[in-house]
Amino acid sequence: MTPEAPRQRPLLLREGDRLEWQGRNGTCRGVASLTPSGRGIVLTDGTRGIPLRDLYGSRSLRIISTNDNGKPIFDMLKKDFLVVLNIAHSPDTAGKRSPDGTLIENSWSRDICGRVAERLRGYGFEVALVQQPDRNSLDKAIISINRLTHQRTALCLSIHVNAAGNGSQWYKATGWSAYTSVGSTRADQAAHFLSRAAHGILAPKGRSIRANTPEGDSNFERDFAVLRKTACPCVLTENFFQDNRDDVAYLLSEEGREDITQLHVAGVIDYFKWLCQSNLGR
Repeated sequence: MTPEAPRQRPLLLREGDRLEWQGRNGTCRGVASLTPSGRGIVLTDGTRGIPLRDLYGSRSLRIISTNDNGKPIFDMLKKDFLVVLNIAHSPDTAGKRSPDGTLIENSWSRDICGRVAERLRGYGFEVALVQQPDRNSLDKAIISINRLTHQRTALCLSIHVNAAGNGSQWYKATGWSAYTSVGSTRADQAAHFLSRAAHGILAPKGRSIRANTPEGDSNFERDFAVLRKTACPCVLTENFFQDNRDDVAYLLSEEGREDITQLHVAGVIDYFKWLCQSNLGR
């Protein structure tokens, strides 16, 4: 049997993965394992353990074989990955609410961002929330995002609710959608995973996804400032319409809030796994 070719420097490790790297005295080999505290280590000779963090930055570190049934070792990997959740608009932004005033986009977005953050932190991710201080200070929010993500592997999600009009009357437009900046970027891959999660969670309930790709993804390209000016990949999601009566009732329900939360969490986790498997750094 031909030996499996060594893989690139791993970002995603599982218990039982066999590793190889270059040490002071030549080539070293070991097996990825977990200590009782949950921190990943590499066992070299069965008696001596090397903390994974000491090898993580080594460009020579490779996976020789993978244990697909092993428990993922995430803690050492997530430390360099940051999720930034951008709350939609500001409390004093005109409009941005349902015609009857029951749904205020900023308040709804803040609640969803909080739920997503809590869930992701429970999975071990580092999460930051950013909101523009007032309606004229979007650039300040973008500066904050760029400061947080400087020299970090990061993903920004800006969570919004769409509108067909100016908030003065009800319309029939509906559907979930995602937006990325113009051109091909990593944000396109994040939009793909978010769309896939939306199809899995929303479609079975008869909720539509505004797809625009042959694969059924929602990935509309726009020149929005939050997409264009952020240094890290950024996806803006439009979670149905605030001037559609049925959409508003759904978004304000616990079921709707949970569904929207779940799809963002699932999209982030799948994007992170893609980064790991693709061996993509900053």
